[in-house]
Amino acid sequence: MLPFIPPLMAARGLSATEVGTILAAGASVRLVSGPLGGRLADALGRPRGVMAAGAAVAALAACLYGLAAGFGGLLAANLVFALAFASVVPLGDAMALRAAREERWDYGRVRAAGSASFIAAAGVAGWMAERAGAGSIAWLL
Repeated sequence: MLPFIPPLMAARGLSATEVGTILAAGASVRLVSGPLGGRLADALGRPRGVMAAGAAVAALAACLYGLAAGFGGLLAANLVFALAFASVVPLGDAMALRAAREERWDYGRVRAAGSASFIAAAGVAGWMAERAGAGSIAWLL
C-alpha cells in the first residue's frame, strides 16, 4: 500500500528530506513513464498485456522495498516500482471505460468499488502494520 511507504522509509532510518527526495523522484518517473506506457499499449494494440507486464514488474519491484536498505536502495526500489506501476491504473481505467461504453454498464459503480477496495485495503494494511511493526510494511505491498 503506497501510503505506507514513507513510514517504512522512516523506520529504515531515512530523514524526512531523504523520504521527500525519494517520493519526488518516483513522481518524476511516473510523470514520464505513465504516458509512455499508454503510448506503448496503443502502439502494440495490447493494453491488457502492457498493464499485466507493468503489474508483474511492479509486484517484483515491491519486493525490493523489503530487501532495500539505506537511501540508495530505497531510491532504486521506488524508481523501479514507479516506472513499472505508472501506467497500470490508467490502462485499467481506459479498458474499463471502453468496456462500459461498449457494453453499456455504469463505470461510476466500478470506480466506486475500486475506491472502496482501496479504503478497505489501506485500513487492513494499517492495522496489520501497527501490530507487526513498520518493517512489515514492505511485505504488505
